[in-house]
Amino acid sequence: WPEVGRIISAHFEPAAGATRQLEEALARPYDHYPFQWDLAFEMLLPHLATLKAFSFNATHQSQAASLQGNSADAFRYIRLGLTLSQAGDSDLLISRLVQFAQSIITLNAVRTAQQFHSGTDAQWQAVAQQLEALDYPSLISASLSTERILAQSAVQPLLEATFVDSLERINQLGTTLPLSQQSSSEIETALRTLLNGVVSSHSRATIAKNWRLALEAYQGMIDNVDAANQRAASQPWNQNSVAALPKPIKAYGILAALMLPALEKAFDKAIETQHQIDLAEVAITLERYYLVHHRYPEALSDLTPAYMEKEPLDPMTGEPWQYQREGNRGFLLYSVGKNGRDEQGNYRAGRGSSGKGADDRAWFIHSEVPPLPEFTIPDPGDRKASEKDDGEPAESSDTQL
Repeated sequence: WPEVGRIISAHFEPAAGATRQLEEALARPYDHYPFQWDLAFEMLLPHLATLKAFSFNATHQSQAASLQGNSADAFRYIRLGLTLSQAGDSDLLISRLVQFAQSIITLNAVRTAQQFHSGTDAQWQAVAQQLEALDYPSLISASLSTERILAQSAVQPLLEATFVDSLERINQLGTTLPLSQQSSSEIETALRTLLNGVVSSHSRATIAKNWRLALEAYQGMIDNVDAANQRAASQPWNQNSVAALPKPIKAYGILAALMLPALEKAFDKAIETQHQIDLAEVAITLERYYLVHHRYPEALSDLTPAYMEKEPLDPMTGEPWQYQREGNRGFLLYSVGKNGRDEQGNYRAGRGSSGKGADDRAWFIHSEVPPLPEFTIPDPGDRKASEKDDGEPAESSDTQL
């Protein structure tokens, strides 16, 4: 495993200077991307893919450092990954979803550090503090409001456009080729001119009506999310869901049907991400116990009162987390998930799946570091030489570890 860590570290070594620059940039007070709101749905967000790539890189470098027993760098990159998940964000829903993904990516580095028992109590507490500051469900209401503002900037030109132009703009929300790019004859051009003169006034009134209905749907969705978030503070998450709108989305008009369906599951995604973060926080507390006692506790109740005031409860169920110690150096910590069925933590625990519909959410640390699987590292310079004429790989002379 240390050799794997050295290989990964060597891969990232040329970027060491750039990584330092990134850390310095993240420390600046204004670290957001300049959004061009006036472009509405045509606004480009190229920074999101880059931020996600940075998070992957930080995670890989943290894992490499953990494999080599270098806790200083391992935790430096974990903190970098968590900071990246907060950088350049906005209340746009796509920005929040990328932020959620970045947090989950970084948790892989946290898990690796724990598997190799890297880090001091102070380092683990610093990571726990960053995780405790995250409250993703509370962000969704603002995201829906921002999406409504963005939609308004897209709809406003429709209220001032001709009938055919309005069709083209609405058409661009889908996948059909814009009318201006479709072949047209002189007769079709004349028909469009006629339609613009006769129908434009009526079309603008129709669009205005549809937008009023869409605004009603937006506000209803925002109110329902606010109510669900308030209930989440005192009610188990598996008993709490965002209430449906009084009518199906299609009943709120074509604009609502185009813009709102993608927003319906946003709160559920935030809850799912927050659940994993809460799980990681309990795992970190277990690691702090391990650093003192050189073993994990027999039960989560052993964490009180030295590390927690009371035994931690799974917010998904309102009941204690499921916990099993595996030897002195390993454990399985999990939630039975939304469905309430105890599937022994097999889902997303690195231990296989217990079948369709399983939704246990788990954190698993091996009692002993598992053996390194056999693997090869291809030599990029020999790529062409290692392929046969038919395109199939030939026997390789790659170094085997």
